[in-house]
Amino acid sequence: MQFAKNGTGIYFSCSDLGTANTAWVDVKAKSITVTFEGSGVATGKLVESDSTSKTFGTFTGVMVGAYDTFVVPNSLVKDGSGKIDWYMSNVNPYWVGTCKQNDPTGDQCMPLVQLISPIDSSANPVYKKLSIDKYTVTVADSKVGDFFYDVAMKTSGILCTQGDITPVSCSALVADKIGSQAFKDGSSAGQPYVSKRTATADGYSWEGGVHDPESGDFAYTVTTDSDSDGCSVTGIATAP
Repeated sequence: MQFAKNGTGIYFSCSDLGTANTAWVDVKAKSITVTFEGSGVATGKLVESDSTSKTFGTFTGVMVGAYDTFVVPNSLVKDGSGKIDWYMSNVNPYWVGTCKQNDPTGDQCMPLVQLISPIDSSANPVYKKLSIDKYTVTVADSKVGDFFYDVAMKTSGILCTQGDITPVSCSALVADKIGSQAFKDGSSAGQPYVSKRTATADGYSWEGGVHDPESGDFAYTVTTDSDSDGCSVTGIATAP
């Protein structure tokens, strides 16, 4: 097995490479891409090679310094497992990553998904992968109904980019409407919350708002045609 010349490289998942989360490495003949789960991406260029290894430097991106170097032994690509050395400029200690060849399945996107916390709630979000490009976020709430969201993730090899976060349940749609209205009204911080759901003759009435530490509290009453998934918001007004 040789270093890939271009196009799709040879992917490795590495532990202990400067982070508790898995780092994914895409090795090509003249470049390297490192994705730190939940943190970002760094890319480097080939700066030196010999019969035993290749050294990559001149990095741009997240976590890796411009003058840091990654030393990738040729045996890693040949054997499918081994060590990668990350030397930091002006620092004597260095990271040694234990790496194994893996084909990315989208699991490397989960730490990015786990950064999503769409509402103000004491309940812990539950994250689930449905496919390589679709995840869900659920926040349980017995009073107003669970907050449920679809999350689209775009993947290209080891690279993950968050797409749209789509509210699905009615409580999530109400929270989304509250958040957007609060932003229009001058809120600059804080997540929306929904505290009460009441059945009415025409559908449902909801109470909620945003606790904004910078601009103060925003409170609203929202009406919907039902409390089912995909409900339609029929109105929103500032709560008295």
